[in-house]
Amino acid sequence: MLFYQTADITIVHGFVFTLLSILYLQTVKLEKQQNYNFNSLFVLGLLSGLLVVTRPQACVYLLYPLISLLNGVQKENKYLFSLALFNKTFNVTLLYFLAPLFFLSAIQWLCMSIVNGGWGFYSYQGETFDFLSPHIWEILFSPFHSIFY
Repeated sequence: MLFYQTADITIVHGFVFTLLSILYLQTVKLEKQQNYNFNSLFVLGLLSGLLVVTRPQACVYLLYPLISLLNGVQKENKYLFSLALFNKTFNVTLLYFLAPLFFLSAIQWLCMSIVNGGWGFYSYQGETFDFLSPHIWEILFSPFHSIFY
């Protein structure tokens, strides 16, 4: 992280690390307080949305906050309000978390689809991975970006 914060500041790793640290800190605070109100869930959703917009691969890191929220809401059995639809009651507490997350992500996906002409974008053009001969020895001891670089 020191390299990305001092020498190569154009890469988003530092910003993702900061967002992730704040997101996990807020998740831990929410777990301890057990106060699932609109503000705390909305802030978690905004942080999660910024994280996904900044680096879409970081959506994997959202498993911890999501599982924590699901466990907390289920344990507390607290519904901020319920939505009755088709004679069934749904818990919409998690919508406070998911709405800003999906809104910010949708903006990013829409912009990417306009710029790239499609919904997906493969940024590693020309790079492949051969599962039958992975060249592990050459990569580990290469003079370019190896374990000793």
